Amino acid sequence: MSGGGGGSLQYGCALLKAYMDSHKLDPKDVSITVIDPKDMPREDYAGVTAAIGAPTAIPGDFSPYANNAFRLLQTLALGATPPRNIRYSLAVELGGFNTFVPMLIALDQQIPLVDADGSGRAVPALNTTLLAVNGNDTAPLGLADKDNNQVTLVLQDPKNAQLAETLARQVAVGFNNICGLSGWTVHKDAIINTLAVGSISRCQKIGAILRASSITDKFGELQRQGILCCREVFRGKITGGESKEQDGFDKGFVEYTGDGSSCKTLFQNETLLIQSSAGEVWMTAPDIIACYDQENGRPLTNADMFDAQGQIKQGLPPVVLGLIAVEQPWWKQGYEAINTLWQRYFTSVGYSGNIKRFTSP
Repeated sequence: MSGGGGGSLQYGCALLKAYMDSHKLDPKDVSITVIDPKDMPREDYAGVTAAIGAPTAIPGDFSPYANNAFRLLQTLALGATPPRNIRYSLAVELGGFNTFVPMLIALDQQIPLVDADGSGRAVPALNTTLLAVNGNDTAPLGLADKDNNQVTLVLQDPKNAQLAETLARQVAVGFNNICGLSGWTVHKDAIINTLAVGSISRCQKIGAILRASSITDKFGELQRQGILCCREVFRGKITGGESKEQDGFDKGFVEYTGDGSSCKTLFQNETLLIQSSAGEVWMTAPDIIACYDQENGRPLTNADMFDAQGQIKQGLPPVVLGLIAVEQPWWKQGYEAINTLWQRYFTSVGYSGNIKRFTSP
């Protein structure tokens, strides 16, 4: 969905290449099975695996981190009462990297990937996932680095995603700002009733439109085909910005300039709001603020825009910004609950207002 975080597409592609090289595979030999959650047996569970930490700290080959964390979760699940068999892989969010990590698990473990994800967008923290928002157990969690140093988080209240986020973020910082994380053992009913179902196949459709050079109005085409509820809001160049690593996050802003106008986005890994040059907020999270390369349709994260010193890279292409309505399960708990949830993240980037939802043109 190109919501600013979730890991860069280039890192996801690099991870796929590293996996293929290490296993001496050709592209034709690489495939996964994707299953509709309604076809999952009721006695089986899906496990979530992802990267946690600062996107700019992601290494070239993340596979040891992911596999170590997933195997730790399998051990934790089998020790639960009653034991839980994890036979499926599930994405925690939508992003160029974190949506591929569970695909890597599916490849390595030869298990199906569920056509769903735990957030319906990229998110900045464990407690801002749909998994947590709609009441699924966050703990126990398994965290591991590439050398299989392990940390297990077991909480008195397994639904306390805020505490899990605080502790897991500190573990990630201790692991040089990046580690593998596995948790949220969920069955089919929980996936169907609380998460973003069909999001993986939907992203395939979005990707086909982004890659189509003949389609210049990509957000308009996605809207016309009924794939997304979305609209374009800006075209121009990236002309300024700053990114700083703080508390395990990349935080900052990006400035855009077009024909006689400008706008600004604020982010904490993910893009949290977009505003005009006059400070008028156009929209905030949890609805999605998306950015793609105007020349080739490639989605861009905030991490793609900055160098190692946190300065805007030179020679970035013109971009298109769009607004996307988030999945409806985000609003199951009501506006006020979701508004309260996002306040601490808005405050961290200097915004003191409320959620401003997507509106149609």
